[in-house]
Amino acid sequence: MTKNKRKSIERKDKDNRKKNGDNSKKEDKKIKLDKQETTTTTNNNNNNKEKDKVEEEYVDPNKKIRVYADGIYDLFHFGHARSLQQAKLLFNNTYLIVGVCNDEDTHKLKGKTVMNSLERAESLRHCKWVDEVVENAPWIVTQEFIDKHQIDFVAHGEDLCLDKEGNDVYQFVKDQGKFKTIKRTDGISTSDIILRIVKDYDSYVKRNLARGYTGKQMNVGVFKENSLKVEEKIEKFKTSLKDRLDQFKVWSDSTEFNIVNFLQKFSNRIPWDKIKNKSPTTMVDLNEDPLSPDTIDILNSGPNSSGFLDDFLQPNDDQEENEEGIQFDHDE
Repeated sequence: MTKNKRKSIERKDKDNRKKNGDNSKKEDKKIKLDKQETTTTTNNNNNNKEKDKVEEEYVDPNKKIRVYADGIYDLFHFGHARSLQQAKLLFNNTYLIVGVCNDEDTHKLKGKTVMNSLERAESLRHCKWVDEVVENAPWIVTQEFIDKHQIDFVAHGEDLCLDKEGNDVYQFVKDQGKFKTIKRTDGISTSDIILRIVKDYDSYVKRNLARGYTGKQMNVGVFKENSLKVEEKIEKFKTSLKDRLDQFKVWSDSTEFNIVNFLQKFSNRIPWDKIKNKSPTTMVDLNEDPLSPDTIDILNSGPNSSGFLDDFLQPNDDQEENEEGIQFDHDE
Protein backbone atom coordinates (compact mmCIF):
# COMPACT_ATOMS: atom_id res chain seq x y z
CA MET A 1 0.00 0.00 0.00
CA THR A 2 1.40 3.34 -1.01
CA LYS A 3 1.86 6.29 1.34
CA ASN A 4 -0.81 8.34 -0.45
CA LYS A 5 -3.45 5.66 0.04
CA ARG A 6 -2.60 5.37 3.73
CA LYS A 7 -2.93 9.14 4.20
CA SER A 8 -6.33 9.24 2.45
CA ILE A 9 -7.59 6.37 4.66
CA GLU A 10 -6.37 8.15 7.80
CA ARG A 11 -8.13 11.37 6.75
CA LYS A 12 -11.40 9.52 6.21
CA ASP A 13 -11.11 7.93 9.66
CA LYS A 14 -10.54 11.36 11.24
CA ASP A 15 -13.55 12.84 9.42
CA ASN A 16 -15.77 9.98 10.55
CA ARG A 17 -14.57 10.39 14.13
CA LYS A 18 -15.33 14.15 14.05
CA LYS A 19 -18.81 13.57 12.66
CA ASN A 20 -19.56 10.95 15.28
CA GLY A 21 -18.18 13.24 18.00
CA ASP A 22 -20.32 16.22 16.84
CA ASN A 23 -23.42 14.08 16.73
CA SER A 24 -22.78 12.76 20.22
CA LYS A 25 -22.25 16.32 21.52
CA LYS A 26 -25.53 17.45 19.94
CA GLU A 27 -27.33 14.53 21.50
CA ASP A 28 -25.87 15.39 24.90
CA LYS A 29 -26.99 19.05 24.58
CA LYS A 30 -30.46 17.95 23.54
CA ILE A 31 -30.73 15.66 26.54
CA LYS A 32 -29.66 18.50 28.86
CA LEU A 33 -32.21 20.91 27.35
CA ASP A 34 -34.96 18.33 27.69
CA LYS A 35 -34.03 17.85 31.34
CA GLN A 36 -34.09 21.63 31.92
CA GLU A 37 -37.50 22.01 30.27
CA THR A 38 -38.84 19.13 32.33
CA THR A 39 -37.49 20.70 35.52
CA THR A 40 -38.95 24.14 34.63
CA THR A 41 -42.35 22.65 33.83
CA THR A 42 -42.31 20.72 37.08
CA ASN A 43 -41.44 23.87 39.06
CA ASN A 44 -44.18 25.88 37.33
CA ASN A 45 -46.69 23.14 38.03
CA ASN A 46 -45.61 23.07 41.67
CA ASN A 47 -45.98 26.88 41.91
CA ASN A 48 -49.42 26.73 40.31
CA LYS A 49 -50.41 23.98 42.72
CA GLU A 50 -49.25 26.10 45.64
CA LYS A 51 -51.27 29.08 44.34
CA ASP A 52 -54.31 26.85 43.86
CA LYS A 53 -53.92 25.55 47.41
CA VAL A 54 -53.70 29.12 48.73
CA GLU A 55 -56.89 30.16 46.93
CA GLU A 56 -58.67 26.94 47.93
CA GLU A 57 -58.19 27.94 51.56
CA TYR A 58 -60.44 31.01 50.97
CA VAL A 59 -63.31 29.30 49.22
CA ASP A 60 -65.31 29.29 52.47
CA PRO A 61 -68.09 31.88 51.84
CA ASN A 62 -68.42 32.62 55.54
CA LYS A 63 -64.80 33.67 55.96
CA LYS A 64 -63.73 37.28 55.51
CA ILE A 65 -60.88 37.57 53.03
CA ARG A 66 -58.63 40.46 54.01
CA VAL A 67 -57.32 42.23 50.90
CA TYR A 68 -54.82 45.08 51.16
CA ALA A 69 -54.27 47.96 48.70
CA ASP A 70 -52.14 51.05 49.23
CA GLY A 71 -51.39 54.35 47.53
CA ILE A 72 -51.24 58.15 47.79
CA TYR A 73 -54.86 58.89 46.77
CA ASP A 74 -54.29 62.64 46.32
CA LEU A 75 -57.31 64.55 44.93
CA PHE A 76 -59.37 61.36 45.24
CA HIS A 77 -61.14 60.73 41.90
CA PHE A 78 -63.15 58.03 40.13
CA GLY A 79 -59.98 56.31 38.90
CA HIS A 80 -59.05 55.64 42.54
CA ALA A 81 -62.59 54.48 43.28
CA ARG A 82 -62.60 52.04 40.37
CA SER A 83 -59.31 50.47 41.43
CA LEU A 84 -60.67 49.98 44.95
CA GLN A 85 -63.86 48.55 43.50
CA GLN A 86 -61.81 45.92 41.65
CA ALA A 87 -59.96 45.03 44.86
CA LYS A 88 -63.24 44.79 46.78
CA LEU A 89 -64.80 42.47 44.18
CA LEU A 90 -61.87 40.03 44.01
CA PHE A 91 -63.78 37.67 46.32
CA ASN A 92 -67.38 37.32 47.40
CA ASN A 93 -66.63 38.21 51.01
CA THR A 94 -63.76 40.72 50.83
CA TYR A 95 -62.71 42.93 53.70
CA LEU A 96 -60.75 45.74 52.00
CA ILE A 97 -57.95 47.43 53.92
CA VAL A 98 -56.46 50.54 52.28
CA GLY A 99 -53.12 52.00 53.32
CA VAL A 100 -52.30 55.71 52.95
CA CYS A 101 -48.65 56.75 52.83
CA ASN A 102 -47.69 59.71 55.02
CA ASP A 103 -46.64 63.16 53.78
CA GLU A 104 -42.97 62.79 54.66
CA ASP A 105 -42.40 59.66 52.55
CA THR A 106 -44.64 60.85 49.73
CA HIS A 107 -43.04 64.30 49.34
CA LYS A 108 -39.57 62.77 49.51
CA LEU A 109 -40.10 59.85 47.13
CA LYS A 110 -42.87 61.03 44.77
CA GLY A 111 -43.44 64.78 45.13
CA LYS A 112 -45.65 67.39 46.76
CA THR A 113 -49.31 66.58 47.22
CA VAL A 114 -52.30 68.94 47.12
CA MET A 115 -53.99 67.27 50.10
CA ASN A 116 -52.23 66.26 53.30
CA SER A 117 -52.28 62.71 54.64
CA LEU A 118 -55.21 63.36 57.01
CA GLU A 119 -57.35 64.73 54.16
CA ARG A 120 -56.39 61.86 51.89
CA ALA A 121 -57.28 59.29 54.55
CA GLU A 122 -60.60 61.02 55.26
CA SER A 123 -61.48 60.94 51.53
CA LEU A 124 -60.96 57.17 51.51
CA ARG A 125 -63.24 56.67 54.51
CA HIS A 126 -66.11 58.04 52.42
CA CYS A 127 -65.57 55.51 49.62
CA LYS A 128 -68.15 52.72 49.85
CA TRP A 129 -65.66 50.02 48.76
CA VAL A 130 -63.29 50.66 51.69
CA ASP A 131 -63.75 48.81 54.99
CA GLU A 132 -60.68 50.04 56.86
CA VAL A 133 -58.08 52.78 56.37
CA VAL A 134 -54.53 52.41 57.67
CA GLU A 135 -52.69 55.73 58.05
CA ASN A 136 -48.88 56.02 57.88
CA ALA A 137 -48.73 52.88 55.74
CA PRO A 138 -45.22 51.74 54.78
CA TRP A 139 -43.93 52.82 51.37
CA ILE A 140 -42.93 49.20 50.70
CA VAL A 141 -45.09 46.37 52.06
CA THR A 142 -43.23 43.98 54.37
CA GLN A 143 -43.99 40.53 55.69
CA GLU A 144 -44.17 42.00 59.17
CA PHE A 145 -46.89 44.43 58.06
CA ILE A 146 -48.83 41.61 56.35
CA ASP A 147 -48.70 39.47 59.50
CA LYS A 148 -49.66 42.39 61.76
CA HIS A 149 -52.84 43.17 59.81
CA GLN A 150 -53.58 39.52 58.95
CA ILE A 151 -53.60 40.26 55.23
CA ASP A 152 -54.58 37.38 52.96
CA PHE A 153 -53.96 39.06 49.58
CA VAL A 154 -52.22 42.20 48.33
CA ALA A 155 -53.80 44.04 45.38
CA HIS A 156 -51.83 46.45 43.20
CA GLY A 157 -51.75 47.87 39.68
CA GLU A 158 -50.08 46.31 36.66
CA ASP A 159 -47.10 48.68 36.80
CA LEU A 160 -43.91 47.13 38.18
CA CYS A 161 -42.63 48.61 41.47
CA LEU A 162 -38.86 48.32 41.87
CA ASP A 163 -36.56 49.12 44.78
CA LYS A 164 -33.15 50.80 44.55
CA GLU A 165 -31.53 47.53 43.47
CA GLY A 166 -34.12 47.04 40.70
CA ASN A 167 -35.98 44.22 42.46
CA ASP A 168 -39.76 43.86 42.43
CA VAL A 169 -40.96 44.93 45.89
CA TYR A 170 -43.95 42.57 45.64
CA GLN A 171 -41.95 39.53 44.55
CA PHE A 172 -42.12 37.85 47.98
CA VAL A 173 -45.92 38.26 47.94
CA LYS A 174 -46.10 36.81 44.43
CA ASP A 175 -43.96 33.85 45.50
CA GLN A 176 -46.56 33.10 48.18
CA GLY A 177 -49.36 33.25 45.59
CA LYS A 178 -51.01 36.14 47.43
CA PHE A 179 -50.70 38.91 44.83
CA LYS A 180 -53.68 40.17 42.82
CA THR A 181 -53.48 42.58 39.89
CA ILE A 182 -55.95 45.43 39.42
CA LYS A 183 -56.15 47.63 36.32
CA ARG A 184 -55.77 51.39 36.08
CA THR A 185 -58.47 53.62 34.61
CA ASP A 186 -57.22 55.35 31.45
CA GLY A 187 -57.78 59.09 31.00
CA ILE A 188 -57.81 60.12 34.64
CA SER A 189 -55.09 60.62 37.23
CA THR A 190 -54.09 63.13 39.88
CA SER A 191 -51.30 64.39 37.60
CA ASP A 192 -53.83 64.99 34.79
CA ILE A 193 -56.07 67.04 37.10
CA ILE A 194 -53.16 69.17 38.27
CA LEU A 195 -52.11 69.67 34.62
CA ARG A 196 -55.56 71.04 33.77
CA ILE A 197 -55.30 73.60 36.58
CA VAL A 198 -51.78 74.66 35.61
CA LYS A 199 -52.77 74.94 31.95
CA ASP A 200 -55.65 77.36 32.73
CA TYR A 201 -53.89 79.02 35.66
CA ASP A 202 -55.09 82.59 34.94
CA SER A 203 -58.71 81.50 34.59
CA TYR A 204 -58.70 79.81 37.99
CA VAL A 205 -56.96 82.79 39.64
CA LYS A 206 -59.63 85.13 38.22
CA ARG A 207 -62.29 82.68 39.36
CA ASN A 208 -61.03 82.80 42.94
CA LEU A 209 -60.54 86.58 42.88
CA ALA A 210 -64.20 86.91 41.91
CA ARG A 211 -65.09 84.71 44.90
CA GLY A 212 -63.31 86.96 47.39
CA TYR A 213 -59.85 85.41 47.64
CA THR A 214 -56.89 87.79 47.67
CA GLY A 215 -53.75 87.64 45.59
CA LYS A 216 -51.75 87.14 48.78
CA GLN A 217 -53.72 84.02 49.65
CA MET A 218 -52.99 82.58 46.21
CA ASN A 219 -49.33 83.70 46.21
CA VAL A 220 -50.05 86.13 43.34
CA GLY A 221 -48.24 89.47 43.09
CA VAL A 222 -50.08 92.80 43.26
CA PHE A 223 -49.37 93.67 39.60
CA LYS A 224 -50.58 90.24 38.44
CA GLU A 225 -53.68 90.50 40.61
CA ASN A 226 -54.63 93.96 39.26
CA SER A 227 -54.00 92.98 35.63
CA LEU A 228 -56.22 89.91 36.00
CA LYS A 229 -58.96 92.03 37.56
CA VAL A 230 -58.81 94.44 34.59
CA GLU A 231 -58.97 91.50 32.15
CA GLU A 232 -62.00 90.16 33.98
CA LYS A 233 -63.78 93.55 33.74
CA ILE A 234 -62.99 93.79 30.01
CA GLU A 235 -64.39 90.31 29.42
CA LYS A 236 -67.57 91.19 31.33
CA PHE A 237 -67.94 94.40 29.28
CA LYS A 238 -67.51 92.45 26.02
CA THR A 239 -70.15 89.95 27.09
CA SER A 240 -72.54 92.75 28.12
CA LEU A 241 -71.97 94.60 24.83
CA LYS A 242 -72.59 91.46 22.80
CA ASP A 243 -75.88 90.88 24.65
CA ARG A 244 -76.97 94.48 23.96
CA LEU A 245 -76.06 94.19 20.28
CA ASP A 246 -78.10 91.01 20.03
CA GLN A 247 -81.05 92.80 21.65
CA PHE A 248 -80.63 95.76 19.28
CA LYS A 249 -80.61 93.42 16.29
CA VAL A 250 -83.91 91.90 17.43
CA TRP A 251 -85.33 95.40 17.97
CA SER A 252 -84.08 96.69 14.60
CA ASP A 253 -85.51 93.68 12.76
CA SER A 254 -88.84 94.24 14.49
CA THR A 255 -88.77 97.97 13.65
CA GLU A 256 -88.05 97.33 9.98
CA PHE A 257 -90.91 94.89 9.71
CA ASN A 258 -93.20 97.39 11.42
CA ILE A 259 -92.26 100.03 8.82
CA VAL A 260 -92.98 97.66 5.97
CA ASN A 261 -96.27 96.60 7.54
CA PHE A 262 -97.23 100.26 7.95
CA LEU A 263 -96.48 101.07 4.32
CA GLN A 264 -98.28 97.94 3.23
CA LYS A 265 -101.39 98.96 5.12
CA PHE A 266 -101.58 102.53 3.88
CA SER A 267 -100.41 102.17 0.29
CA ASN A 268 -101.45 100.06 -2.63
CA ARG A 269 -98.75 101.48 -4.90
CA ILE A 270 -95.80 99.34 -3.65
CA PRO A 271 -95.46 95.98 -5.48
CA TRP A 272 -95.47 93.77 -2.37
CA ASP A 273 -95.39 90.60 -4.42
CA LYS A 274 -91.82 91.49 -5.49
CA ILE A 275 -90.47 92.13 -2.00
CA LYS A 276 -92.65 89.77 0.04
CA ASN A 277 -89.89 87.19 0.67
CA LYS A 278 -87.05 89.70 1.11
CA SER A 279 -85.69 90.78 4.47
CA PRO A 280 -86.32 94.48 5.23
CA THR A 281 -82.67 94.81 6.22
CA THR A 282 -81.74 94.61 2.55
CA MET A 283 -83.99 97.55 1.74
CA VAL A 284 -83.83 100.17 4.48
CA ASP A 285 -81.02 101.53 6.63
CA LEU A 286 -82.54 102.30 10.03
CA ASN A 287 -80.09 105.15 10.54
CA GLU A 288 -81.73 106.95 7.61
CA ASP A 289 -85.14 108.55 7.35
CA PRO A 290 -87.40 105.88 5.74
CA LEU A 291 -88.33 108.36 2.97
CA SER A 292 -85.04 110.22 2.66
CA PRO A 293 -83.41 110.48 -0.80
CA ASP A 294 -80.68 108.02 0.25
CA THR A 295 -83.22 105.45 1.40
CA ILE A 296 -85.23 105.85 -1.80
CA ASP A 297 -82.06 105.32 -3.86
CA ILE A 298 -81.30 102.13 -1.94
CA LEU A 299 -84.80 100.80 -2.50
CA ASN A 300 -84.80 101.75 -6.17
CA SER A 301 -81.35 100.23 -6.80
CA GLY A 302 -82.14 96.85 -5.18
CA PRO A 303 -82.17 93.74 -7.39
CA ASN A 304 -85.95 93.40 -7.07
CA SER A 305 -86.94 97.03 -6.69
CA SER A 306 -87.63 97.99 -10.35
CA GLY A 307 -87.76 101.65 -9.28
CA PHE A 308 -91.14 101.19 -7.62
CA LEU A 309 -90.68 103.97 -5.03
CA ASP A 310 -90.12 106.60 -7.74
CA ASP A 311 -93.41 105.58 -9.20
CA PHE A 312 -95.03 105.48 -5.77
CA LEU A 313 -93.88 108.96 -4.74
CA GLN A 314 -94.67 110.69 -8.06
CA PRO A 315 -98.22 112.03 -8.57
CA ASN A 316 -100.33 110.54 -11.35
CA ASP A 317 -103.82 110.77 -12.76
CA ASP A 318 -105.30 108.83 -9.81
CA GLN A 319 -104.07 111.39 -7.30
CA GLU A 320 -104.97 115.01 -6.66
CA GLU A 321 -103.47 117.76 -4.55
CA ASN A 322 -105.30 119.78 -1.91
CA GLU A 323 -104.66 123.41 -1.30
CA GLU A 324 -101.66 122.75 0.95
CA GLY A 325 -100.01 120.48 -1.65
CA ILE A 326 -100.64 117.20 0.27
CA GLN A 327 -101.40 114.27 -1.98
CA PHE A 328 -104.05 111.68 -1.26
CA ASP A 329 -104.73 108.38 -2.94
CA HIS A 330 -108.37 107.96 -4.08
CA ASP A 331 -108.28 104.36 -2.88
CA GLU A 332 -107.52 105.26 0.73
